[in-house]
Amino acid sequence: MEKIKKIFVVINPATNDQYALKRAAEIAKRRKSQIIAHLCVYSDIETSDHDALKEVVIERHNLWIDKHLKSIRNMGVKVKSEIVWDKDWQEEIGVAAKNNNPDLIVKDSKRNLKIRTLKMLSSDWKLFENATCPVLLANSDSKDTGKILCAADINRTDKKYMAIMDIVLSRSKSIAEARKSELHVVNAYTEQEDYVHVADVAKKVGIPSKNVHVVGGQPEQVIVQVAGEVNAEMVIIGLSARSKLRNRIFGYTSEWLLNNLHQDVYVIIPKNT
Repeated sequence: MEKIKKIFVVINPATNDQYALKRAAEIAKRRKSQIIAHLCVYSDIETSDHDALKEVVIERHNLWIDKHLKSIRNMGVKVKSEIVWDKDWQEEIGVAAKNNNPDLIVKDSKRNLKIRTLKMLSSDWKLFENATCPVLLANSDSKDTGKILCAADINRTDKKYMAIMDIVLSRSKSIAEARKSELHVVNAYTEQEDYVHVADVAKKVGIPSKNVHVVGGQPEQVIVQVAGEVNAEMVIIGLSARSKLRNRIFGYTSEWLLNNLHQDVYVIIPKNT
Protein backbone atom coordinates (compact mmCIF):
# COMPACT_ATOMS: atom_id res chain seq x y z
CA MET A 1 0.00 0.00 0.00
CA GLU A 2 1.42 3.39 -1.01
CA LYS A 3 2.24 5.86 1.73
CA ILE A 4 0.36 9.13 1.91
CA LYS A 5 2.21 11.21 4.48
CA LYS A 6 1.24 14.65 3.27
CA ILE A 7 -2.03 15.80 1.67
CA PHE A 8 -2.24 19.23 0.05
CA VAL A 9 -5.80 20.60 0.09
CA VAL A 10 -6.90 23.60 -1.95
CA ILE A 11 -9.33 25.61 0.16
CA ASN A 12 -12.12 27.39 -1.71
CA PRO A 13 -12.72 30.80 -0.05
CA ALA A 14 -16.05 31.23 -1.86
CA THR A 15 -17.96 28.57 0.08
CA ASN A 16 -18.42 27.16 3.55
CA ASP A 17 -18.96 23.69 2.14
CA GLN A 18 -15.35 22.53 2.13
CA TYR A 19 -15.96 19.04 0.76
CA ALA A 20 -12.40 18.75 -0.59
CA LEU A 21 -11.18 19.25 2.97
CA LYS A 22 -13.68 16.66 4.22
CA ARG A 23 -12.45 14.13 1.64
CA ALA A 24 -8.86 14.81 2.64
CA ALA A 25 -9.69 14.39 6.34
CA GLU A 26 -11.27 10.97 5.68
CA ILE A 27 -8.11 9.85 3.88
CA ALA A 28 -5.79 11.39 6.46
CA LYS A 29 -7.55 9.63 9.31
CA ARG A 30 -7.21 6.25 7.59
CA ARG A 31 -3.62 6.78 6.49
CA LYS A 32 -2.41 8.80 9.49
CA SER A 33 -1.45 11.61 7.14
CA GLN A 34 -0.82 15.29 7.69
CA ILE A 35 -2.99 17.87 5.91
CA ILE A 36 -1.77 21.18 4.53
CA ALA A 37 -4.79 23.42 4.00
CA HIS A 38 -3.77 26.01 1.43
CA LEU A 39 -5.76 29.18 0.89
CA CYS A 40 -5.00 31.94 -1.61
CA VAL A 41 -6.74 35.29 -1.06
CA TYR A 42 -6.75 38.74 -2.58
CA SER A 43 -8.85 41.91 -2.60
CA ASP A 44 -9.29 44.51 -5.36
CA ILE A 45 -10.75 47.11 -3.01
CA GLU A 46 -9.19 50.50 -3.70
CA THR A 47 -7.33 51.82 -0.68
CA SER A 48 -4.50 54.14 0.20
CA ASP A 49 -3.05 51.55 2.58
CA HIS A 50 -2.66 48.31 0.64
CA ASP A 51 -0.62 46.64 3.39
CA ALA A 52 -3.33 47.31 5.98
CA LEU A 53 -5.97 45.85 3.66
CA LYS A 54 -3.83 42.76 3.13
CA GLU A 55 -3.40 42.29 6.87
CA VAL A 56 -7.14 42.60 7.55
CA VAL A 57 -8.15 40.20 4.77
CA ILE A 58 -5.61 37.58 5.78
CA GLU A 59 -6.58 37.77 9.46
CA ARG A 60 -10.28 37.47 8.61
CA HIS A 61 -9.63 34.38 6.51
CA ASN A 62 -7.32 32.97 9.15
CA LEU A 63 -10.17 33.03 11.69
CA TRP A 64 -12.54 31.58 9.07
CA ILE A 65 -10.31 28.66 8.11
CA ASP A 66 -9.53 27.84 11.75
CA LYS A 67 -13.24 27.15 12.30
CA HIS A 68 -13.17 24.58 9.50
CA LEU A 69 -9.94 23.00 10.73
CA LYS A 70 -11.14 22.65 14.31
CA SER A 71 -13.41 19.71 13.47
CA ILE A 72 -10.58 18.08 11.48
CA ARG A 73 -8.22 18.36 14.43
CA ASN A 74 -10.91 16.91 16.69
CA MET A 75 -10.75 13.80 14.50
CA GLY A 76 -7.13 13.39 15.57
CA VAL A 77 -5.78 14.51 12.19
CA LYS A 78 -2.68 16.68 12.03
CA VAL A 79 -3.42 19.76 9.96
CA LYS A 80 -1.78 23.10 9.36
CA SER A 81 -2.94 26.02 7.28
CA GLU A 82 -1.15 28.47 5.02
CA ILE A 83 -2.65 31.64 3.59
CA VAL A 84 -1.06 33.35 0.61
CA TRP A 85 -1.85 36.79 -0.81
CA ASP A 86 -1.82 36.60 -4.60
CA LYS A 87 -4.05 38.04 -7.31
CA ASP A 88 -3.40 35.18 -9.72
CA TRP A 89 -4.67 32.38 -7.48
CA GLN A 90 -4.98 29.86 -10.32
CA GLU A 91 -1.26 30.10 -11.02
CA GLU A 92 -0.35 30.33 -7.34
CA ILE A 93 -1.99 27.10 -6.20
CA GLY A 94 -0.19 25.13 -8.89
CA VAL A 95 3.17 26.44 -7.77
CA ALA A 96 2.28 26.02 -4.08
CA ALA A 97 1.25 22.41 -4.62
CA LYS A 98 4.55 21.65 -6.31
CA ASN A 99 6.61 23.42 -3.61
CA ASN A 100 4.90 21.50 -0.80
CA ASN A 101 5.83 18.17 -2.42
CA PRO A 102 2.72 16.30 -1.20
CA ASP A 103 1.79 12.67 -1.76
CA LEU A 104 -1.76 13.65 -2.74
CA ILE A 105 -3.52 16.84 -3.85
CA VAL A 106 -7.23 17.31 -3.14
CA LYS A 107 -9.35 20.03 -4.73
CA ASP A 108 -13.04 20.60 -5.29
CA SER A 109 -14.10 20.53 -8.92
CA LYS A 110 -17.05 22.13 -10.66
CA ARG A 111 -18.96 19.74 -12.91
CA ASN A 112 -21.91 19.65 -15.30
CA LEU A 113 -20.95 22.76 -17.23
CA LYS A 114 -22.77 23.38 -20.51
CA ILE A 115 -21.06 21.37 -23.24
CA ARG A 116 -20.94 24.30 -25.65
CA THR A 117 -18.98 26.35 -23.12
CA LEU A 118 -17.01 23.47 -21.66
CA LYS A 119 -13.48 24.39 -20.66
CA MET A 120 -11.22 23.00 -17.96
CA LEU A 121 -10.98 25.40 -15.06
CA SER A 122 -7.67 27.28 -15.02
CA SER A 123 -6.96 26.18 -11.46
CA ASP A 124 -7.34 22.51 -12.46
CA TRP A 125 -4.99 23.08 -15.38
CA LYS A 126 -2.31 24.49 -13.11
CA LEU A 127 -2.57 21.61 -10.67
CA PHE A 128 -2.18 19.02 -13.43
CA GLU A 129 0.63 21.02 -14.97
CA ASN A 130 2.67 21.17 -11.76
CA ALA A 131 1.61 18.01 -9.94
CA THR A 132 4.07 15.17 -9.41
CA CYS A 133 1.58 13.16 -7.34
CA PRO A 134 -2.04 12.01 -7.76
CA VAL A 135 -4.80 14.63 -7.79
CA LEU A 136 -8.23 13.95 -6.31
CA LEU A 137 -10.94 16.16 -7.81
CA ALA A 138 -13.71 16.05 -5.22
CA ASN A 139 -17.29 16.39 -6.37
CA SER A 140 -19.97 17.49 -3.93
CA ASP A 141 -22.43 15.12 -5.65
CA SER A 142 -20.33 12.03 -4.91
CA LYS A 143 -21.91 9.57 -2.48
CA ASP A 144 -20.37 6.77 -0.41
CA THR A 145 -21.40 3.59 -2.21
CA GLY A 146 -18.52 1.24 -1.42
CA LYS A 147 -17.61 0.88 -5.10
CA ILE A 148 -14.63 2.21 -7.05
CA LEU A 149 -14.20 2.17 -10.83
CA CYS A 150 -10.80 2.03 -12.51
CA ALA A 151 -10.52 2.89 -16.22
CA ALA A 152 -8.06 0.70 -18.13
CA ASP A 153 -7.05 -0.15 -21.70
CA ILE A 154 -5.72 -3.68 -21.54
CA ASN A 155 -5.09 -3.83 -25.29
CA ARG A 156 -2.37 -1.21 -25.39
CA THR A 157 1.11 -2.67 -25.45
CA ASP A 158 3.45 0.36 -25.64
CA LYS A 159 5.86 0.24 -22.72
CA LYS A 160 5.18 3.71 -21.33
CA TYR A 161 1.45 3.17 -21.18
CA MET A 162 1.82 -0.32 -19.72
CA ALA A 163 4.05 1.09 -16.97
CA ILE A 164 1.44 3.73 -16.13
CA MET A 165 -1.36 1.15 -16.29
CA ASP A 166 0.47 -1.03 -13.78
CA ILE A 167 0.63 1.94 -11.41
CA VAL A 168 -3.06 2.75 -11.97
CA LEU A 169 -4.16 -0.80 -11.27
CA SER A 170 -1.90 -1.14 -8.24
CA ARG A 171 -3.08 2.19 -6.81
CA SER A 172 -6.71 1.30 -7.49
CA LYS A 173 -6.36 -1.92 -5.51
CA SER A 174 -4.65 -0.06 -2.68
CA ILE A 175 -7.39 2.59 -2.54
CA ALA A 176 -10.15 -0.01 -2.64
CA GLU A 177 -8.47 -1.97 0.14
CA ALA A 178 -7.98 1.10 2.32
CA ARG A 179 -11.60 2.19 1.84
CA LYS A 180 -12.90 -1.39 2.12
CA SER A 181 -14.57 -0.82 -1.24
CA GLU A 182 -15.40 -3.11 -4.14
CA LEU A 183 -13.10 -2.53 -7.13
CA HIS A 184 -14.53 -2.53 -10.66
CA VAL A 185 -12.58 -2.12 -13.91
CA VAL A 186 -13.92 -0.76 -17.19
CA ASN A 187 -12.23 -1.47 -20.52
CA ALA A 188 -13.70 0.33 -23.55
CA TYR A 189 -13.10 -0.58 -27.18
CA THR A 190 -14.09 1.18 -30.40
CA GLU A 191 -13.23 -1.53 -32.94
CA GLN A 192 -14.37 -5.15 -32.77
CA GLU A 193 -10.80 -6.41 -33.17
CA ASP A 194 -9.89 -4.55 -29.99
CA TYR A 195 -12.39 -6.50 -27.92
CA VAL A 196 -10.81 -8.22 -24.93
CA HIS A 197 -12.46 -11.03 -22.97
CA VAL A 198 -13.73 -10.29 -19.49
CA ALA A 199 -11.85 -13.31 -18.10
CA ASP A 200 -8.55 -11.99 -19.48
CA VAL A 201 -9.07 -8.60 -17.86
CA ALA A 202 -10.09 -10.21 -14.58
CA LYS A 203 -6.99 -12.40 -14.58
CA LYS A 204 -4.65 -9.48 -15.34
CA VAL A 205 -6.17 -7.23 -12.71
CA GLY A 206 -6.83 -9.92 -10.13
CA ILE A 207 -10.50 -9.22 -9.45
CA PRO A 208 -13.71 -11.27 -9.98
CA SER A 209 -15.05 -11.40 -13.54
CA LYS A 210 -18.36 -9.94 -12.34
CA ASN A 211 -16.50 -6.72 -11.53
CA VAL A 212 -15.06 -6.34 -15.04
CA HIS A 213 -16.93 -4.30 -17.67
CA VAL A 214 -15.82 -4.58 -21.30
CA VAL A 215 -18.01 -2.22 -23.33
CA GLY A 216 -17.93 -1.00 -26.93
CA GLY A 217 -18.00 2.75 -27.52
CA GLN A 218 -16.00 5.93 -27.08
CA PRO A 219 -13.89 5.55 -23.91
CA GLU A 220 -15.04 8.74 -22.20
CA GLN A 221 -18.71 7.90 -22.74
CA VAL A 222 -18.25 4.29 -21.68
CA ILE A 223 -16.51 5.32 -18.45
CA VAL A 224 -19.34 7.70 -17.52
CA GLN A 225 -21.94 5.07 -18.40
CA VAL A 226 -20.35 2.28 -16.36
CA ALA A 227 -19.63 4.57 -13.43
CA GLY A 228 -23.34 5.24 -13.24
CA GLU A 229 -24.36 1.62 -13.73
CA VAL A 230 -22.16 0.29 -10.92
CA ASN A 231 -22.97 3.30 -8.71
CA ALA A 232 -19.29 4.12 -8.17
CA GLU A 233 -18.22 6.68 -5.59
CA MET A 234 -14.85 7.28 -7.27
CA VAL A 235 -13.39 6.90 -10.76
CA ILE A 236 -9.64 6.37 -11.14
CA ILE A 237 -7.89 7.35 -14.37
CA GLY A 238 -4.28 7.79 -15.44
CA LEU A 239 -2.64 10.36 -17.66
CA SER A 240 -0.74 9.22 -20.72
CA ALA A 241 3.05 9.50 -20.72
CA ARG A 242 3.35 12.21 -23.35
CA SER A 243 5.51 15.13 -22.28
CA LYS A 244 3.21 17.98 -23.34
CA LEU A 245 0.41 18.60 -20.90
CA ARG A 246 -2.22 19.27 -23.55
CA ASN A 247 -1.46 15.90 -25.10
CA ARG A 248 -1.49 14.08 -21.75
CA ILE A 249 -5.08 14.58 -20.75
CA PHE A 250 -6.71 17.72 -22.04
CA GLY A 251 -8.78 18.17 -25.13
CA TYR A 252 -12.50 17.90 -25.73
CA THR A 253 -12.91 14.19 -24.91
CA SER A 254 -11.04 14.33 -21.61
CA GLU A 255 -12.77 17.51 -20.51
CA TRP A 256 -16.12 15.96 -21.46
CA LEU A 257 -15.26 12.94 -19.32
CA LEU A 258 -14.30 14.96 -16.26
CA ASN A 259 -17.30 17.26 -16.65
CA ASN A 260 -19.85 14.46 -16.91
CA LEU A 261 -18.68 12.25 -14.06
CA HIS A 262 -20.71 12.70 -10.88
CA GLN A 263 -18.09 10.87 -8.82
CA ASP A 264 -14.82 11.93 -7.26
CA VAL A 265 -12.10 11.59 -9.88
CA TYR A 266 -8.67 10.32 -8.81
CA VAL A 267 -6.09 11.21 -11.46
CA ILE A 268 -2.75 9.41 -11.39
CA ILE A 269 0.05 11.45 -12.92
CA PRO A 270 3.18 9.63 -14.09
CA LYS A 271 6.46 11.10 -12.95
CA ASN A 272 9.22 12.26 -15.27
CA THR A 273 6.96 12.73 -18.29
